[in-house]
Amino acid sequence: MSVLMLIFLDETFRVRLDKNGREIPFGALCGVGIPIESYTKIANAVFKLKLETMGKEYAEDKEIKGKKLLNNRTFRLMEANPEEPQKNIQFVSDLIEVLRRNKLPVFGCVCYDQQHRDFTCENDALLDSTFKSLCERINMYMKREHQNKKAILVFDNRDSGTDERNARAVTNFLVRSGNGRAMRSSILEVPMFAISQANNVGLQLADLVTTIIGIYATGESGVSDLYNQLHRQFYNWKDNYGRAMSTLRWIDPQKLCPRKQ
Repeated sequence: MSVLMLIFLDETFRVRLDKNGREIPFGALCGVGIPIESYTKIANAVFKLKLETMGKEYAEDKEIKGKKLLNNRTFRLMEANPEEPQKNIQFVSDLIEVLRRNKLPVFGCVCYDQQHRDFTCENDALLDSTFKSLCERINMYMKREHQNKKAILVFDNRDSGTDERNARAVTNFLVRSGNGRAMRSSILEVPMFAISQANNVGLQLADLVTTIIGIYATGESGVSDLYNQLHRQFYNWKDNYGRAMSTLRWIDPQKLCPRKQ
């Protein structure tokens, strides 16, 4: 069985205000799938776009960071000058267009549940529900679109302790649990960890995807156009009961979220 898809994943931790003005912390773990055979093509397309839009120094020396490209100042400038093109916004939109042209799927989990929003597995014998939801959606995508192929989960490096516990929990779930073993035909049992600073285009795109989804989940209206553009890259299907499903999962007990799956 050959490996087909690298699933690059990154996380963000933010705050949303509820209807009473209370701050509700949440986390988002999101990313993008890139077929191995397409990775060089994608990397070249991103470099060309960086060079054309942001200049030689940025293209050669700077990594794509969502929090630098999309921040409060960016959105306030856009509000103050709606007719004036914003370079950062256009650059991000063009990067999403690279995903669209190459039919790259987007995955994610946005979690307002205060027990699970930090995306850590304290017990390596029990996979956190957020990771389980993500695995379920990746598994469904792979089985429906790339049968008999496997995906590798590639997480952005956090710290050695967190990475080790999460890795053991993912592996134990896929190897030892009944639900996990059913996914082993489409997800490699051993996740990988990498750093975006090492010119890792996959993780940099995952960072951007996670930033857009995270900002949207805070209720920031300025990111809506970019989110709607990105939304087209979520993979959609209907389950056995006819319910609409997506590769983006909202875990939202406070019912704060604008969209749920």
